[in-house]
Amino acid sequence: MHALADRLAGREQLRQLVIAVLRAGDEARVSAAATADPERQLLARERQERLATAIDKLDGRQRTVFMLSQYGDCTPKEISAMTGLSESTVRVHLFRAARKLRGLLGGRS
Repeated sequence: MHALADRLAGREQLRQLVIAVLRAGDEARVSAAATADPERQLLARERQERLATAIDKLDGRQRTVFMLSQYGDCTPKEISAMTGLSESTVRVHLFRAARKLRGLLGGRS
């Protein structure tokens, strides 16, 4: 029973962290856009939209692991503790997410 409570608490921590990361990213984009010229703003917005669309196409675990790693600055060990996945599984999800994003964004696969 204790393991279930730990897992549920970990999921709630993960949800709160993802929300905080997304809010921080929004604030950073707003402040960066305020200082950029209109052309840069448009290009940055288009890049962000392409990236967001590509990230949305990742499966649930890949998306979660990728977001925590790239936007939450979490290590695979930290992600493992939050999600209950093994560290090696976290690394596999990161690799697969990066490979899929490269393909979706027109990079090398």
